[in-house]
Amino acid sequence: MQADNIVDVIALDASTNNQSLSGASQAWAIRGFRAQQQDVSFNGVHGVAPRFYTGVEGVDRVEVLKGASTLLYGISPNGSVGGNINYVPKRAKGGDNENAIKLTYGDGHQFSQQLDLGERSEDNKWGVHATVFHRNGSTATEDEKSTTTSAFLGIDRQGSHSRLYLDGGYIYNDIDNPQYRVIFGNNFIGKVALPVADNDAKYGAPGTYRHVTEKFGVARYEYDFSKDLTAYAAFGMRETKMDYFYNEYRLNAAGTSSVRYRYNNQINKAISAETGVKGRFETGDLKHEVTVAATRYEMKRYMANRTGSFSVLSASNLWGRNTVSDMSWQEPLNDVNINTGVAFTDVISTPNDAWTFVVGARYQKIKQTTYPGYNNTNGTSEVTYDAHAWSPAFAVVRKLNDKVSVYANYMQGLTPGDLVDGGYANDGEVLAPYKTKQIEIGAKFNTGKFLTTFDFFQMRQAGTMDIDIAGQTYLSGDAEVRNRGFELSTAGELREGLDC
Repeated sequence: MQADNIVDVIALDASTNNQSLSGASQAWAIRGFRAQQQDVSFNGVHGVAPRFYTGVEGVDRVEVLKGASTLLYGISPNGSVGGNINYVPKRAKGGDNENAIKLTYGDGHQFSQQLDLGERSEDNKWGVHATVFHRNGSTATEDEKSTTTSAFLGIDRQGSHSRLYLDGGYIYNDIDNPQYRVIFGNNFIGKVALPVADNDAKYGAPGTYRHVTEKFGVARYEYDFSKDLTAYAAFGMRETKMDYFYNEYRLNAAGTSSVRYRYNNQINKAISAETGVKGRFETGDLKHEVTVAATRYEMKRYMANRTGSFSVLSASNLWGRNTVSDMSWQEPLNDVNINTGVAFTDVISTPNDAWTFVVGARYQKIKQTTYPGYNNTNGTSEVTYDAHAWSPAFAVVRKLNDKVSVYANYMQGLTPGDLVDGGYANDGEVLAPYKTKQIEIGAKFNTGKFLTTFDFFQMRQAGTMDIDIAGQTYLSGDAEVRNRGFELSTAGELREGLDC
């Protein structure tokens, strides 16, 4: 399969679906809950993967973990709860086919050139892999053009008791005249008959653009004190610079359409770290695999987001006019987000792994500070959200034989709560982080050449709702969104060398 971006990859999974807003903004849903590129992890570390670019030319594989996963990864930077996606970077594997040049043409009129170079030392301890990529041309969307230049470098060392991984990347992505979404004005739904959607229509205005530069790097080190005790640490950094001029196309209840222009420039900086210890021991006939881990993620966003007014469109005024008066580059500190957590997991197995039990919990602390400026309405005061939560997890696996096993689990996901404002009776209250509680049962069949999995799941996500108490309106966190589903997937080798 020729995959250009992450959506091309995850589209093969029936539990995910594409919810991209435009050519300049891609999103998807996992088990019915929306997710974005900002929540993708890189080599297991949150907040380091490119923030606004979804290409996978520097990636060896994309791992999709469906369901709530706060215990494993901590809270996602943007609060995604339906699942986690992890990039595994390319590594030098050795062999004669390590170096390659790939030329592609398609997706409109785009021409791509990619160079992969890899080499391992004679003793196989050191490996270096580099990918250089360039693409330009018009996309499948009318008038939209895209140019990308990227470079990725991965270095690894495989020692007898330790492993070192160093990965870095640079990306420049320029999209001119991007497609964008259609929004519905107040009272549109239920008041006006929905128009027939035109798949070829263009709702992004001429002259709009998005320019993004991404720079990131991750270091990971693992050391084996013995065959039963391993310590690890990872540290990553990312800097994203974006210059984004776009429009919103709105359908009004009066049967008219209108457009509003927006200008967003920002510098986004993130630092992410993780450290932990993994150990194995036995108590009687039971085997234990215990992991203790601590994580910290900090993101600072310097942003000026300016909005124009809506102007009604007509036959003589197809795109309205730009009413964003100030389009100068400015980068005031907008907000700082800090997520810290500690997790403990114990995987307990009976003889011959007939039964496996997982127990664990994560303590998560969330702190978000928003500063006055272009992008909020809190006047001249800083606003801080500071909260914490415990997220327990339990799982059991019963191995029936070498080919069949059944399982059940309970996991949680976390999303930051709200700091209540907007004229509610409880303005100023800090709502607890919203928990998504997942229950899942399923079975796996492994015939050697094929792996088939089916499961049933239910996820309940907390949210906000207005409630009336003694004639006053309060914002409450007692609302709930419930998703239920059944999943069936199979993968394997139809014949030697042909996978499905």
